[in-house]
Amino acid sequence: MSLDAAAPQLAERSWTEAISLALRLVLALALVAIVVQAAIVVRARPQDLITGAYGMADIIRRAMPPDFGKIDMVWWPALETIDLGIFGTLGGIVMALPLAILAAANVTPSRFLYYAARGVIGFARAVPDLVWALLFVTAVGLGPFPGALALSVHSIGMLDRLFAETIEHMDPAFPGWYRILRCDGSDYRIGYNMLSGIERGSHGGPVG
Repeated sequence: MSLDAAAPQLAERSWTEAISLALRLVLALALVAIVVQAAIVVRARPQDLITGAYGMADIIRRAMPPDFGKIDMVWWPALETIDLGIFGTLGGIVMALPLAILAAANVTPSRFLYYAARGVIGFARAVPDLVWALLFVTAVGLGPFPGALALSVHSIGMLDRLFAETIEHMDPAFPGWYRILRCDGSDYRIGYNMLSGIERGSHGGPVG
């Protein structure tokens, strides 16, 4: 190929590279602008962490050693708080598992249920747990129970995302799969080892 014939291609390539470089520069500047405006809006003052270090150290100093003189007044609320977390987590797992099966692309019975389940997961994550608690208070009244229900529903968003992604990365050829009937009556395969696979995936282990 002669130089005259190759010149237009070289010019076009140089223009493409120049445009790509310009776009990257614009995106980088936009990202910097977003970070700067976020720091301005939240009134970030990192220097206050240095000047206020004495106050934080003073609080820690006054909190040591702990005063166990009023332990009889705090042990029950502390136990209630722990049990709220236990009940909320277990309730979230129970509600999340069926939804995770629908939200996993490789085992969901239909695309409609897939997107519906994903929508429910996103909604559960988007609504703060305090809003769920206020909603359940109107149904069951005050007390720890509405708080536990709120934690359960709010946990669906986090747990279902983990469970669904773990199910999608499971190996279908892994031993221990059995058959159940699909919603439309056709044979549909799902693994009873799914729970163990989810458990391994949540700890970063292999799932297949």
